[in-house]
Amino acid sequence: MSKKLSKVQILEFENAFKLFDKDGNGQIDRKELQIVLKSLGQNPTENQLKQMIDTVDQDGDGQIDFQEFLNLMKSKVSEEDNEQTIREVFDIFDRDGDGFITAIELSHLMSSLGQKMTENEINWMISAIDTSGEVSIFQYNGSTIVAMAGKNCVAIAGDTRFGVRNQTVALDANRIFKINNRTLFGMTGLNTDILTLRESFKFQMNLYNLEEEREISPKTFAHNVAQTLYSKRFGPYFITPIIAGLEGEDYTPFLCATDLIGAMEFPKSFVVAGTGEESLMGVCETFYKENMEPDELFEVVSQCLLAAVDRDALSGWGSVVHVLTKDGITTKRLRTRKD
Repeated sequence: MSKKLSKVQILEFENAFKLFDKDGNGQIDRKELQIVLKSLGQNPTENQLKQMIDTVDQDGDGQIDFQEFLNLMKSKVSEEDNEQTIREVFDIFDRDGDGFITAIELSHLMSSLGQKMTENEINWMISAIDTSGEVSIFQYNGSTIVAMAGKNCVAIAGDTRFGVRNQTVALDANRIFKINNRTLFGMTGLNTDILTLRESFKFQMNLYNLEEEREISPKTFAHNVAQTLYSKRFGPYFITPIIAGLEGEDYTPFLCATDLIGAMEFPKSFVVAGTGEESLMGVCETFYKENMEPDELFEVVSQCLLAAVDRDALSGWGSVVHVLTKDGITTKRLRTRKD
Protein backbone atom coordinates (compact mmCIF):
# COMPACT_ATOMS: atom_id res chain seq x y z
CA MET A 1 0.00 0.00 0.00
CA SER A 2 1.43 3.41 -0.91
CA LYS A 3 2.12 5.84 1.87
CA LYS A 4 -0.26 8.78 2.30
CA LEU A 5 1.44 12.09 1.54
CA SER A 6 1.50 14.80 4.18
CA LYS A 7 0.23 18.33 3.53
CA VAL A 8 3.84 19.59 3.52
CA GLN A 9 4.87 16.98 0.94
CA ILE A 10 1.87 17.80 -1.27
CA LEU A 11 2.76 21.51 -1.10
CA GLU A 12 6.39 20.80 -2.04
CA PHE A 13 5.33 18.61 -4.98
CA GLU A 14 2.81 21.25 -6.09
CA ASN A 15 5.50 23.95 -6.09
CA ALA A 16 7.80 21.77 -8.16
CA PHE A 17 4.98 20.86 -10.57
CA LYS A 18 3.90 24.48 -11.11
CA LEU A 19 7.49 25.62 -11.67
CA PHE A 20 7.73 23.53 -14.84
CA ASP A 21 4.15 23.82 -16.03
CA LYS A 22 5.17 26.71 -18.29
CA ASP A 23 1.85 27.27 -20.06
CA GLY A 24 -0.21 26.82 -16.89
CA ASN A 25 -2.49 24.17 -18.40
CA GLY A 26 -2.00 21.84 -15.43
CA GLN A 27 -0.04 19.21 -17.37
CA ILE A 28 3.62 18.33 -17.96
CA ASP A 29 5.20 16.09 -20.58
CA ARG A 30 7.97 13.50 -20.25
CA LYS A 31 10.82 16.02 -20.60
CA GLU A 32 9.31 18.35 -18.01
CA LEU A 33 8.67 15.41 -15.67
CA GLN A 34 12.36 14.50 -15.83
CA ILE A 35 13.32 18.05 -14.79
CA VAL A 36 10.80 18.03 -11.93
CA LEU A 37 12.10 14.70 -10.62
CA LYS A 38 15.69 15.95 -10.79
CA SER A 39 14.70 18.97 -8.69
CA LEU A 40 13.34 16.47 -6.14
CA GLY A 41 16.66 14.61 -6.00
CA GLN A 42 15.80 11.75 -8.43
CA ASN A 43 17.48 10.88 -11.73
CA PRO A 44 15.33 8.39 -13.69
CA THR A 45 16.33 6.91 -17.07
CA GLU A 46 14.24 7.30 -20.23
CA ASN A 47 12.79 3.82 -19.78
CA GLN A 48 11.91 4.55 -16.17
CA LEU A 49 10.22 7.80 -17.22
CA LYS A 50 8.16 5.96 -19.83
CA GLN A 51 7.12 3.34 -17.26
CA MET A 52 6.18 6.09 -14.78
CA ILE A 53 4.00 7.87 -17.33
CA ASP A 54 2.37 4.66 -18.53
CA THR A 55 1.60 3.70 -14.92
CA VAL A 56 -0.19 6.89 -13.90
CA ASP A 57 -1.36 8.38 -17.21
CA GLN A 58 -4.97 7.34 -16.82
CA ASP A 59 -6.32 9.20 -19.86
CA GLY A 60 -3.48 8.00 -22.13
CA ASP A 61 -2.62 11.43 -23.57
CA GLY A 62 1.12 11.07 -22.85
CA GLN A 63 1.04 13.90 -20.33
CA ILE A 64 0.63 13.99 -16.56
CA ASP A 65 -1.69 16.27 -14.62
CA PHE A 66 -1.08 17.15 -10.98
CA GLN A 67 -3.25 14.37 -9.52
CA GLU A 68 -1.46 11.79 -11.67
CA PHE A 69 1.84 13.30 -10.55
CA LEU A 70 0.81 12.91 -6.89
CA ASN A 71 -0.08 9.25 -7.49
CA LEU A 72 3.38 8.79 -8.97
CA MET A 73 5.11 10.45 -6.03
CA LYS A 74 3.17 8.31 -3.53
CA SER A 75 4.89 5.26 -4.94
CA LYS A 76 8.26 7.01 -4.61
CA VAL A 77 7.94 7.99 -0.96
CA SER A 78 9.61 5.39 1.26
CA GLU A 79 8.03 4.01 4.39
CA GLU A 80 8.68 6.01 7.53
CA ASP A 81 11.44 4.89 9.83
CA ASN A 82 10.45 3.36 13.16
CA GLU A 83 12.17 6.24 14.91
CA GLN A 84 9.35 8.55 13.76
CA THR A 85 7.05 6.56 16.03
CA ILE A 86 9.57 6.93 18.84
CA ARG A 87 9.57 10.68 18.33
CA GLU A 88 5.75 10.87 18.44
CA VAL A 89 5.65 8.83 21.65
CA PHE A 90 8.34 11.05 23.15
CA ASP A 91 6.27 14.14 22.32
CA ILE A 92 3.43 12.70 24.42
CA PHE A 93 5.77 12.22 27.36
CA ASP A 94 7.46 15.61 26.96
CA ARG A 95 4.57 17.79 28.13
CA ASP A 96 6.44 21.12 28.24
CA GLY A 97 8.17 20.54 24.89
CA ASP A 98 11.72 21.11 26.16
CA GLY A 99 13.12 17.89 24.70
CA PHE A 100 13.41 16.15 28.09
CA ILE A 101 11.23 13.78 30.10
CA THR A 102 11.29 14.41 33.83
CA ALA A 103 10.08 12.13 36.59
CA ILE A 104 7.03 14.37 37.10
CA GLU A 105 6.05 14.17 33.41
CA LEU A 106 6.44 10.41 33.41
CA SER A 107 4.34 10.15 36.56
CA HIS A 108 1.52 12.22 35.00
CA LEU A 109 1.51 10.05 31.88
CA MET A 110 1.44 6.76 33.81
CA SER A 111 -1.42 8.08 35.94
CA SER A 112 -3.42 9.01 32.82
CA LEU A 113 -2.93 5.42 31.62
CA GLY A 114 -4.36 4.11 34.88
CA GLN A 115 -0.97 3.00 36.21
CA LYS A 116 -0.55 4.31 39.75
CA MET A 117 3.16 4.22 40.48
CA THR A 118 5.05 5.26 43.57
CA GLU A 119 7.79 7.88 43.49
CA ASN A 120 10.42 5.17 43.94
CA GLU A 121 9.05 3.23 40.95
CA ILE A 122 9.10 6.33 38.75
CA ASN A 123 12.65 7.17 39.82
CA TRP A 124 13.72 3.60 39.08
CA MET A 125 12.30 3.83 35.53
CA ILE A 126 14.18 7.08 34.90
CA SER A 127 17.46 5.89 36.40
CA ALA A 128 17.32 2.69 34.36
CA ILE A 129 17.51 4.82 31.21
CA ASP A 130 19.43 7.95 32.14
CA THR A 131 21.51 8.63 35.25
CA SER A 132 21.03 12.41 34.93
CA GLY A 133 17.38 12.17 36.01
CA GLU A 134 16.13 13.32 32.60
CA VAL A 135 15.79 11.52 29.29
CA SER A 136 16.78 13.71 26.32
CA ILE A 137 15.66 12.85 22.82
CA PHE A 138 18.65 14.90 21.60
CA GLN A 139 20.89 12.19 23.05
CA TYR A 140 18.93 9.24 21.68
CA ASN A 141 21.21 8.63 18.68
CA GLY A 142 24.32 10.47 19.92
CA SER A 143 26.45 12.85 17.83
CA THR A 144 29.00 15.64 18.19
CA ILE A 145 29.85 18.45 15.73
CA VAL A 146 32.24 21.42 15.85
CA ALA A 147 32.78 24.25 13.36
CA MET A 148 35.67 26.74 13.52
CA ALA A 149 36.74 29.82 11.55
CA GLY A 150 40.22 30.48 10.20
CA LYS A 151 41.83 32.97 7.80
CA ASN A 152 39.55 32.91 4.74
CA CYS A 153 38.62 29.34 5.58
CA VAL A 154 36.30 27.38 7.84
CA ALA A 155 36.26 23.80 9.11
CA ILE A 156 33.42 21.61 10.30
CA ALA A 157 33.91 18.18 11.83
CA GLY A 158 31.75 15.48 13.38
CA ASP A 159 31.77 11.90 14.53
CA THR A 160 30.32 9.01 12.50
CA ARG A 161 28.70 6.89 15.22
CA PHE A 162 25.01 6.05 14.95
CA GLY A 163 23.54 4.58 18.09
CA VAL A 164 20.37 3.88 19.99
CA ARG A 165 21.21 5.22 23.41
CA ASN A 166 24.29 3.28 24.58
CA GLN A 167 24.10 0.66 21.83
CA THR A 168 26.25 1.34 18.75
CA VAL A 169 24.39 0.41 15.55
CA ALA A 170 26.57 1.78 12.73
CA LEU A 171 29.90 3.55 12.19
CA ASP A 172 29.20 5.46 8.98
CA ALA A 173 26.56 8.01 9.97
CA ASN A 174 26.78 11.22 7.93
CA ARG A 175 25.51 14.38 9.63
CA ILE A 176 27.47 17.00 7.65
CA PHE A 177 26.20 17.85 4.17
CA LYS A 178 27.47 19.96 1.28
CA ILE A 179 24.96 22.62 0.24
CA ASN A 180 27.26 24.14 -2.38
CA ASN A 181 30.93 25.05 -2.84
CA ARG A 182 30.58 27.86 -0.28
CA THR A 183 28.33 26.24 2.35
CA LEU A 184 28.45 23.18 4.61
CA PHE A 185 25.62 22.14 6.91
CA GLY A 186 25.78 19.90 9.98
CA MET A 187 23.09 18.62 12.33
CA THR A 188 23.08 16.80 15.65
CA GLY A 189 20.06 15.30 17.40
CA LEU A 190 17.42 12.76 16.44
CA ASN A 191 18.54 10.94 13.30
CA THR A 192 15.02 10.71 11.86
CA ASP A 193 14.72 14.49 11.89
CA ILE A 194 18.23 14.89 10.45
CA LEU A 195 17.31 12.73 7.45
CA THR A 196 13.94 14.47 7.03
CA LEU A 197 15.50 17.93 7.01
CA ARG A 198 18.34 16.84 4.74
CA GLU A 199 15.84 15.86 2.05
CA SER A 200 13.71 18.96 2.67
CA PHE A 201 16.66 21.36 2.31
CA LYS A 202 17.96 19.44 -0.71
CA PHE A 203 14.61 20.01 -2.39
CA GLN A 204 14.52 23.68 -1.37
CA MET A 205 18.04 24.31 -2.68
CA ASN A 206 17.29 22.63 -6.00
CA LEU A 207 14.30 24.93 -6.46
CA TYR A 208 16.34 27.96 -5.35
CA ASN A 209 19.07 27.21 -7.91
CA LEU A 210 16.52 26.73 -10.68
CA GLU A 211 14.55 29.88 -9.88
CA GLU A 212 17.43 32.22 -8.99
CA GLU A 213 20.01 30.70 -11.36
CA ARG A 214 22.69 31.08 -8.69
CA GLU A 215 23.85 29.31 -5.57
CA ILE A 216 22.56 30.35 -2.18
CA SER A 217 24.94 32.17 0.17
CA PRO A 218 25.74 30.75 3.64
CA LYS A 219 23.95 33.62 5.40
CA THR A 220 20.81 33.28 3.29
CA PHE A 221 20.80 29.52 3.80
CA ALA A 222 21.15 30.01 7.58
CA HIS A 223 18.06 32.24 7.59
CA ASN A 224 16.21 29.62 5.55
CA VAL A 225 17.11 26.98 8.15
CA ALA A 226 15.94 29.23 10.98
CA GLN A 227 12.66 29.99 9.23
CA THR A 228 12.02 26.30 8.57
CA LEU A 229 12.62 25.38 12.22
CA TYR A 230 10.52 28.28 13.52
CA SER A 231 7.61 27.25 11.31
CA LYS A 232 7.57 23.94 13.25
CA ARG A 233 7.97 25.51 16.71
CA PHE A 234 4.79 23.89 18.07
CA GLY A 235 6.01 20.44 17.02
CA PRO A 236 9.74 21.02 16.62
CA TYR A 237 12.43 19.01 14.93
CA PHE A 238 14.79 17.69 17.60
CA ILE A 239 18.02 18.85 15.97
CA THR A 240 20.73 21.46 16.50
CA PRO A 241 22.00 22.79 13.16
CA ILE A 242 25.39 24.36 12.40
CA ILE A 243 26.12 26.25 9.18
CA ALA A 244 29.70 26.97 8.08
CA GLY A 245 30.68 28.80 4.91
CA LEU A 246 32.53 31.59 3.14
CA GLU A 247 30.73 34.86 2.38
CA GLY A 248 31.36 37.37 -0.39
CA GLU A 249 34.23 37.99 -2.76
CA ASP A 250 36.71 38.24 0.09
CA TYR A 251 35.76 34.76 1.42
CA THR A 252 34.87 35.95 4.91
CA PRO A 253 34.32 33.01 7.31
CA PHE A 254 30.69 32.55 8.34
CA LEU A 255 29.42 30.47 11.26
CA CYS A 256 25.86 30.12 12.48
CA ALA A 257 23.98 27.87 14.88
CA THR A 258 20.35 27.78 16.00
CA ASP A 259 18.31 26.01 18.63
CA LEU A 260 15.46 23.65 17.76
CA ILE A 261 13.03 26.52 16.99
CA GLY A 262 15.43 28.59 14.91
CA ALA A 263 16.87 31.18 17.33
CA MET A 264 20.11 32.19 15.59
CA GLU A 265 23.58 33.02 16.85
CA PHE A 266 26.61 34.06 14.80
CA PRO A 267 29.86 33.18 16.59
CA LYS A 268 33.09 34.60 15.18
CA SER A 269 35.43 31.87 16.41
CA PHE A 270 33.81 28.44 16.83
CA VAL A 271 30.52 26.70 17.62
CA VAL A 272 29.81 23.24 19.08
CA ALA A 273 26.77 20.98 19.34
CA GLY A 274 25.80 17.48 20.38
CA THR A 275 26.33 15.09 23.26
CA GLY A 276 30.04 15.97 23.53
CA GLU A 277 29.59 19.74 23.46
CA GLU A 278 30.61 20.30 27.10
CA SER A 279 33.99 18.67 26.51
CA LEU A 280 34.32 20.38 23.13
CA MET A 281 33.72 23.84 24.54
CA GLY A 282 36.65 23.58 26.92
CA VAL A 283 39.22 22.27 24.44
CA CYS A 284 38.10 24.71 21.72
CA GLU A 285 38.51 27.65 24.07
CA THR A 286 42.00 26.37 24.88
CA PHE A 287 43.30 25.73 21.36
CA TYR A 288 41.45 28.25 19.19
CA LYS A 289 43.33 31.27 17.87
CA GLU A 290 42.53 33.83 15.21
CA ASN A 291 43.59 33.77 11.55
CA MET A 292 44.66 30.14 11.34
CA GLU A 293 45.69 28.86 7.92
CA PRO A 294 43.82 25.79 6.54
CA ASP A 295 46.42 23.23 7.63
CA GLU A 296 46.59 24.58 11.16
CA LEU A 297 42.82 24.90 11.32
CA PHE A 298 42.45 21.25 10.33
CA GLU A 299 44.88 20.18 13.06
CA VAL A 300 43.16 22.23 15.76
CA VAL A 301 39.63 21.12 14.84
CA SER A 302 40.74 17.50 14.64
CA GLN A 303 42.44 17.52 18.04
CA CYS A 304 39.49 19.28 19.67
CA LEU A 305 37.00 16.78 18.26
CA LEU A 306 39.13 13.76 19.17
CA ALA A 307 39.61 15.01 22.72
CA ALA A 308 35.85 15.51 23.13
CA VAL A 309 34.55 12.25 21.66
CA ASP A 310 37.08 10.27 23.71
CA ARG A 311 35.20 11.54 26.76
CA ASP A 312 31.68 10.99 25.41
CA ALA A 313 30.15 7.50 25.33
CA LEU A 314 27.45 8.51 22.83
CA SER A 315 29.72 9.77 20.05
CA GLY A 316 32.99 8.79 18.37
CA TRP A 317 33.90 5.54 16.61
CA GLY A 318 35.30 7.52 13.67
CA SER A 319 35.25 11.17 12.62
CA VAL A 320 35.22 13.25 9.44
CA VAL A 321 36.67 16.76 8.97
CA HIS A 322 35.81 19.16 6.14
CA VAL A 323 37.96 22.25 5.50
CA LEU A 324 36.41 24.85 3.19
CA THR A 325 38.67 27.34 1.39
CA LYS A 326 38.35 29.50 -1.73
CA ASP A 327 39.93 26.61 -3.67
CA GLY A 328 37.32 24.07 -2.61
CA ILE A 329 36.52 21.51 0.09
CA THR A 330 39.07 19.11 1.57
CA THR A 331 37.67 16.11 3.44
CA LYS A 332 39.65 13.79 5.69
CA ARG A 333 38.60 10.92 7.95
CA LEU A 334 40.08 10.32 11.39
CA ARG A 335 40.38 7.21 13.47
CA THR A 336 39.09 7.40 17.01
CA ARG A 337 38.80 5.08 19.97
CA LYS A 338 36.41 2.15 19.50
CA ASP A 339 35.98 0.88 23.01
